[in-house]
Amino acid sequence: MDTVTYPDAEVQQFLAERFALVRLSLADRGESSRALIRRYRVLWSPGFVVLHRGETELRRFIGFQRPRDFLAELRIALGKVLLLERDPVGAEAEFREAADVEPPAPVSAEGLYWAGVAAYLQEKRPLEFLRDYWVELGRRFPESRWWTHADVFRDM
Repeated sequence: MDTVTYPDAEVQQFLAERFALVRLSLADRGESSRALIRRYRVLWSPGFVVLHRGETELRRFIGFQRPRDFLAELRIALGKVLLLERDPVGAEAEFREAADVEPPAPVSAEGLYWAGVAAYLQEKRPLEFLRDYWVELGRRFPESRWWTHADVFRDM
């Protein structure tokens, strides 16, 4: 991550503008670091835990991420933050960005799933907004587990 992903200008800007960062080393033997590693059950490195207001875990992912994939993961986390903060319009935009990276990121199907949820949660939006996203999910990612979660629209 230190040589490929963190130096990426877009990653640096996205992190600086949207996240408060804490970096720990599993090798650190200091008591405060060890306490945080235990509290958030960090088992492997690199491991990422995204918290809302320092308490509610919204996303966890492990392992090396190329910049495009890392940004998609972060956009899904940010979309969930925005949903909690009652901004489904902003959340939909973040989820859509994660869904539309080219080539698709490993989490693009999940982004499309959550974009549908965010679209539906906007004021006075009919179920068709959710359905349209989830039908697109089935068309673009028919083998994903996220399409399985949206199975209610499979036959529509």
